[in-house]
Amino acid sequence: MGKMISYLIIGSLSIPLTVSGCINISKTNELKRTAWIPTNSQLLKQPVDLRNCLDREQHLIARNLAVKGIGIILHPNVFSIRTQAWEQVLEPDNLSSPALAKTEVGISVVPYVTDSSNRKFMLLPKLSTPEQPFNKFVPACHPGLPGLGEIIVKMPYYYPTIIVKVIPEQRDNLIQVLNQQRQTDCQLGELTATPVVPSKTIHNKSLELFLAEIFNKPETLFLQSFAQAQEIILDETQIKFQVAKTDPSVTQPVVVTPGNQLALTNKIQIQLTWPKVLGKLTITGCETPQEANSDYITTCSFQAGHTYSISKPSPSHQPVEIILTWQEELGQLSIPACQIPVANPMGYRSICAFQTGKTYRIVPPFLSDTAFQPIETARRLFVVSLAANFNHDGTGKIIQNSLYNYFKQHQPNHLPFTLLTIGPGRQLSHPVLSSEELPTLMAKNSSDVLKERIKQLQFSATDLNALDDLELVDSYLLNDELPISEVVYITDNMGITSQIPRKQLGVPLAWHQEGIQLIVLTTNDCAIWNERALAHCTTWQDKQQPTLEKFLTGF
Repeated sequence: MGKMISYLIIGSLSIPLTVSGCINISKTNELKRTAWIPTNSQLLKQPVDLRNCLDREQHLIARNLAVKGIGIILHPNVFSIRTQAWEQVLEPDNLSSPALAKTEVGISVVPYVTDSSNRKFMLLPKLSTPEQPFNKFVPACHPGLPGLGEIIVKMPYYYPTIIVKVIPEQRDNLIQVLNQQRQTDCQLGELTATPVVPSKTIHNKSLELFLAEIFNKPETLFLQSFAQAQEIILDETQIKFQVAKTDPSVTQPVVVTPGNQLALTNKIQIQLTWPKVLGKLTITGCETPQEANSDYITTCSFQAGHTYSISKPSPSHQPVEIILTWQEELGQLSIPACQIPVANPMGYRSICAFQTGKTYRIVPPFLSDTAFQPIETARRLFVVSLAANFNHDGTGKIIQNSLYNYFKQHQPNHLPFTLLTIGPGRQLSHPVLSSEELPTLMAKNSSDVLKERIKQLQFSATDLNALDDLELVDSYLLNDELPISEVVYITDNMGITSQIPRKQLGVPLAWHQEGIQLIVLTTNDCAIWNERALAHCTTWQDKQQPTLEKFLTGF
């Protein structure tokens, strides 16, 4: 057997996740010249205000966010990736502006803070006019990428820049990978494996001190997406990221497992092709090679975090030339010793020259951020309109009985829930019931406490508006600490007219953009909900209990 070639497969490659609600970003040079392009030094001096938040219209709203973690992501605008000074990016004819070194790539980064549910709130510059500098950074009122807002996305120069230093041969490949990834699916690069817990209060501290909290943590490592980088520096400062390096004295292949342990169960399929002159290579994790004209070809199943080897039938000092192809959904993988991947009918194709006895890493261009909507903590929100119309024909009683039967059968492995009501005076109730309370309520055998709780739903409101009332629910979502995956809304469409003002659709459309599903059960018409509010609506015209219970158990 010949010497071994070891592969290091890193990251959750089989299921690349994208952030929901990605903002459409122009693919052409449409950044407009601004009268004020702040330097990194100016940006880093700005304080971080955590006593307020900024909505999509740049309005300050009082909100004291309890910060549990801090971090940074790559700016989602492709023009934040640059090899020139901002003046030259914005004015291509200005040839006198300096360029970065041939080993450097500049990338704007967006700081964020997280709450106790790990939702990310991006820090936004509080702008007055495009010509005047802002004076602080403030968290967005809405979590995730949609909270950034289209205006801010078009201004990557309003965020600090990190400099990624690589060897000259890797620079063009890095730029191409970043550009293509950002223009196709808007994935965000997370710069730390998990948000960093701040060691001290960061309210009203400068942005530089905020970032230093992240950069200076000994456990903080730049993600494997840029593990080939020689150095990561916050521009115009001496603050540096640690870059994970393999100890050159280690002779055995080093396996680096991804931060997400669930990724270890994922596998990727890659096809390898090589000339017959190399012989029938033996590759762990691969099928027996098959002849294809003048080549051998095999399909390999690689598991994230594992090391794989290739052995040659006879010793040779020549590199093994292999063609790798992989499916499109894996993205443009970054592999040392391989040429820049090109598109082919299967997805991507790259020619690689592997030396024996060395370890190579296969990494995705970006490790996706999934914490904008944490699956493990997302919950269902039930909202019942206490409309007086539901008192007709005993409909209100049917709603009570159906909810009672549904919640009584709720299992611990089901999606957690919270029940709210909207009553007279357009008042949103405090939570009537939550899944966390059920074990205690069901354990009290002396009386049916759960049934008494459901009986609190008294249908007497005559002043509701089914669309406008969702603003009350939206305010609850912003102030609540638990992320919501879907809102189940039981309503009679009270107050909805045939001509709906566009502003009344703002909340359901915003939820749709943020990945919150609106599910409506109405005794009226579903057209408005399905066609204009982008909801999933079911009509409950027969007002029968089996129909309602079937709707609820359908979850």
